[in-house]
Amino acid sequence: MAVTSNQMASSTADSSTFLMMPAYPFQEVKDLRKSGQIEDALTQGRQFMSQYPDDLHLKNEYAWVLYDKIKQIILQPPSEEKVLMDVHDRIKKLFYEYDKLKLEKPNLQFSLMIAQLLQRQPLPDFTPKMIQWMGIDSFREEDFQNNPSKESDKDYPSLVGRLAVAVGKLVAKNPTNYDHSILEFTLEFIDMTLSKAQVPDPIWLRYRMGQILIQLERFDEAQQHIEFVVKKKYHDYWSWQALAQCHRIKSPQLALATYVKAYRVASEKKFAVKVLEHIWQLAMNLREPILAKWAIKQNISIREMLGWRVLDSTTSHTASEWYLNTVIPENIEGILSQYEKKGESVVFEDQWYDGNFLEIFDFKTGKKMLKFAYKSETSSESTIVPVKRFPDGALFESGTPVRLLINREQNRVSVLALETRDDGERFDCLLSIHGVLDHHNTPKGLASVYISPTEYALLYYSKFKEVSQWLLGSPIALRCFSQKNKKKLITYQAEIGSFMETEWITRKEGKLKVREKGYGFVDDVFVPPNIVGDYSNGSWVVVVAKRNLKGKNDSKELGWSAINLLPISNGDHESGNPMMEKD
Repeated sequence: MAVTSNQMASSTADSSTFLMMPAYPFQEVKDLRKSGQIEDALTQGRQFMSQYPDDLHLKNEYAWVLYDKIKQIILQPPSEEKVLMDVHDRIKKLFYEYDKLKLEKPNLQFSLMIAQLLQRQPLPDFTPKMIQWMGIDSFREEDFQNNPSKESDKDYPSLVGRLAVAVGKLVAKNPTNYDHSILEFTLEFIDMTLSKAQVPDPIWLRYRMGQILIQLERFDEAQQHIEFVVKKKYHDYWSWQALAQCHRIKSPQLALATYVKAYRVASEKKFAVKVLEHIWQLAMNLREPILAKWAIKQNISIREMLGWRVLDSTTSHTASEWYLNTVIPENIEGILSQYEKKGESVVFEDQWYDGNFLEIFDFKTGKKMLKFAYKSETSSESTIVPVKRFPDGALFESGTPVRLLINREQNRVSVLALETRDDGERFDCLLSIHGVLDHHNTPKGLASVYISPTEYALLYYSKFKEVSQWLLGSPIALRCFSQKNKKKLITYQAEIGSFMETEWITRKEGKLKVREKGYGFVDDVFVPPNIVGDYSNGSWVVVVAKRNLKGKNDSKELGWSAINLLPISNGDHESGNPMMEKD
């Protein structure tokens, strides 16, 4: 078959192109990248990608060039806002170029690019939209896992967890910069992160979800997330402020009370100046002039103290008739306290417990801690809290009646708030237990109180000065609580009481029968030789006895054993000896 001149020319052109094509385009780009010539690698990569768009090796290498270029830009020091916007636009275009490569998802380059992006503060505004168009399936399984730290026992948060926190913060703080679809996507992304990624502390994710839901006017859903945050951040005004925003539309009265709570817990009032504006605006709408005037005066006072300008919208009220005619009562603190209680009641209903301050002690870490006992639904329990949380607690006398606001999560108990209780008595929330003094250990400086075969209390002479003078068999009234899985009771109050007969403690009158070996009996009560002492056979005595286990293994039985003996005489009956007193 004859070959035309046109076919020969075409064949010659194809051969020329083939001879000009590098054997491995990706290798040339890689060599430039490895030598640090990122800009040249980017230019050459773009040229090759236009010529060989389906070369998988080239695509993969070009993705590495895009990553290195993003890293290079991120490492540049922050600059002016206009320049910063230009930098963010360049990063956005690089991510767009990466997306056009259509590499198989997920892959390492994208994860590393996101890790670099998280180094940029503030996070570029395009990030939420970019994550949306890239798709959540762009992340690897490893991106959802925490990374172990070589420097400490704590792990580094997962890549997805850090990204969700950053994106949530960006959208929640600037909701008007994004359309409805981005707000909804951010909620989905955070929700997916909470369910799939390792998130050691979900507070900030829940907080950002709550803020975005408020913006979407989905207040009931927002309230669920914000209440979770309030329980974790009870002492932070911004958590209560967010909760007030949840209430503002459907319950202005509750919103007002919650704003008062937000202001009252603020450690530095300058941060809560905006809260005061919410308070007086709501108070005026609800026709509560006392609270409105108080908030305006507080706002002006704080601004003047800090040297800040007092807003005209604030001072305009001070000349109004309602302001001039309103008198702030002397008991304003009591009024504010009532608002505060109402504000927290929605979250912490039935979580206040009566309790007692017990002691201050040094924890094993060196921190000074306060110890409290409180009366739960079933028993008396104890908890500890750092002194720095409630410094006034260090001034309490042991046994001081208090009220504790307690948050329970799984096996953890946290004290959120503390106040004194005027209607209580010292140690009134501890277990009230009666026993008898059954042993003195003078070398160790302690005595033991028998309660039952499985319960006892130790009284140290150093803590209870008068105990060393008490007679064996004396009835003792204790205020204490029991340690879990231990027989010993921790005692905070002990005093001589009236004798109370129980299943385990008794007192009998009778004739002492002494045996040849020195021990004896009073009825069915065994009297050891050391207690028989100088008593003779046939003496009439009063015996104070406890019930003990005797025998071995499965054959154990309960038997009475004497703690002390007293002779029967009119003098003993009339002397007021505690051993002889009985209810």
